[in-house]
Amino acid sequence: MMKKFLVSMVFTLVAGLLPVIAQAACSVPSSAYPTIQSAVSDPGCAVINVAPGNYPENVVIYRSLTLNGAQAGVDARTRTGGSGESVIDGGIANVTINADNVTLDGFTLPGPVNQGSAAVVMMGSNKGEKIQNNVFQNPGRAASFNTSNTTFFQNAVHNTPTAGDGFQENSSTASNVLVLNNSFDGGSGANYNADVTILGPNSSNISVIGNTSTIDSTLVALFQTNGALVAGNKVTNPSGSAIYIGGNDSNITVSGNQISGGAYSAVRVSNAFGQGPSSNITVTGNYLKTTVTA
Repeated sequence: MMKKFLVSMVFTLVAGLLPVIAQAACSVPSSAYPTIQSAVSDPGCAVINVAPGNYPENVVIYRSLTLNGAQAGVDARTRTGGSGESVIDGGIANVTINADNVTLDGFTLPGPVNQGSAAVVMMGSNKGEKIQNNVFQNPGRAASFNTSNTTFFQNAVHNTPTAGDGFQENSSTASNVLVLNNSFDGGSGANYNADVTILGPNSSNISVIGNTSTIDSTLVALFQTNGALVAGNKVTNPSGSAIYIGGNDSNITVSGNQISGGAYSAVRVSNAFGQGPSSNITVTGNYLKTTVTA
C-alpha cells in the first residue's frame, strides 16, 4: 500500500511539473533566437522575453503565447521612452495575431502610416487576446481587430497628425471587448476618427472604462452594437463629440464620465450614416461641460 501511495505521489508531482516545463521561456536576442520571429516560430517558446532594443520586424503569431517586451508589466501611461524600450518596427503591421490567447505586453510600436493596416492586427475569428502596457506611436491606426474576449489595458496611444484611428473593431461581430485604463492623445487632425470604434454588426458586451482622451477627436464611436458600457472616462478638449452613438445601437449605458472643453456635443446619438435608429440609450451621472449641450 505504501509503495502504491509513493508511486502515486511521485506521478502527481511529476504531472504537476509538466505544465511548468512546457511553459518554457525563451530570450531574444540570443544565439538560439536572434529575432523575435525566430522565437515565435518555435512551439517550445510559450513565453518570449525580449530585451531592450530596436527590432526591424513584422512579427506574425500563429499560436498561443506570451510576448513580453522589456517593459512588460509597467504601465505604458507612466513611461517616457528611451533606451529601456523594446521597439518592433518593420515598417508595416508591427504584430499580426492569428491565434487564441496571445498576450502582447510592454513594447513600443511605431505602427504604419497606412490606415488600411495597423500596429497590431487581429483580424481572425480568434479570442482571448491581451494587449497591455504598450506604447503606440501612432501615425495611422493603433489596432485593427475583430476578435472576441479581447482586452486593451494600460496602453498609451500617442497619435500623430496623420493618424486615423486608435483601436478599431473592423466590420465584423465581436463580443466581450474590454478597453480599460488606456490613454489617448494628439488625434486632432482632420483624418482622425475615434480612439475606440466599434463597427459591428451586432457586436456585444463592449466596455470602455477608465480611459483618458486628451485633445483627440472622439473617445468612442459605436455602430450596430447591442450592449455597451462607457463609464468612468475622462475626455478633455475633444475636436468632435466625445461619445458618439452612431446608429442601430441598443442597450448602451454612458455613466460617470467627465467631458470638458470642445465645441461639439459631449454625447451625441445620431443616425447620420443611415445605420438605423438606436434604442434603450441611458446617459446618467456624467459631468459634461462643453460649449454645446449634450
